[in-house]
Amino acid sequence: AEEGTASWGGSMVRGDDGQWHSFVGEMADHCGLSAFLTNDRIIHAVSKTPIGPWVRQGSLHPFGVSAECPHAIRGPDGAYLVFHTGCGNLSNPNSIRKPERHDCTNATTPAHLMGPIHGQPSPSWQQRRRVPTCGHTAERTSVFVSASPAGPWEQHLLELRGHDINGVTWPPTNSTSRLGRRNGNPTAYIFENGTTVLLFRSEYATDADCVAVGGILTTTYRPGCTLVGLARAHTSWRGPYDVLGGPIMPFQQEDPHLYRDAAGHFHVLMHGMDPYGSKLGVGRHAFSIDGLH
Repeated sequence: AEEGTASWGGSMVRGDDGQWHSFVGEMADHCGLSAFLTNDRIIHAVSKTPIGPWVRQGSLHPFGVSAECPHAIRGPDGAYLVFHTGCGNLSNPNSIRKPERHDCTNATTPAHLMGPIHGQPSPSWQQRRRVPTCGHTAERTSVFVSASPAGPWEQHLLELRGHDINGVTWPPTNSTSRLGRRNGNPTAYIFENGTTVLLFRSEYATDADCVAVGGILTTTYRPGCTLVGLARAHTSWRGPYDVLGGPIMPFQQEDPHLYRDAAGHFHVLMHGMDPYGSKLGVGRHAFSIDGLH
């Protein structure tokens, strides 16, 4: 990455060319992490080894900012898949662009957390979450797909359907649904037959909604909570996906990364948020025999 550039999350796959290809969330224009809603973009880097050095190739063409939390894997047909949140497609005629920050330096975002919208006073965090962008793909789980790690890329929006433990229909129809206001931060594992297991983050709008789905309230992330859910597509990574029950565990967490070890067991690494009342954001590990329980 360029000096003075902030990043958040990434993963790598090995290409048919024998090189390693990394896809990373980068804050455009030298902004800090607090500008992720407006300046986060997914960039591609290449290395001959998984530990580098890496050579930056640029953002995924033709997509720009407002795409975040990339998780790259290969499809059964060899396609390159980058699961992510948002759309990044500012050419979408239905999009209402979140104003990108251009006043940052050295990976630091000045002034307000997000800055004003269209000349209006700076919004709260909750208000900024509700700003529409990129049409119906805003803050939804999507996949960039290409036959080559260099692109060109197409985007596929994933459909998540089903019910949570309280019988509330997915996807949510409003911002106070017990299934949360968004499904994002995706990570996936694809079996040889196409069956795909998907983990994702969902925000629950109120304390009551959080408790209703089995979540544990914290002292630092209020109101509501952020939990990791589980979904499955039976025949293809393209879906549709059925949401399976409630969150995988009651503790608040985000940014899951799912992988399978040599013995066939599944593991997920997550960013814990106020875990066990410690008031610290730390890494968390969970495992499963089949990826579903």
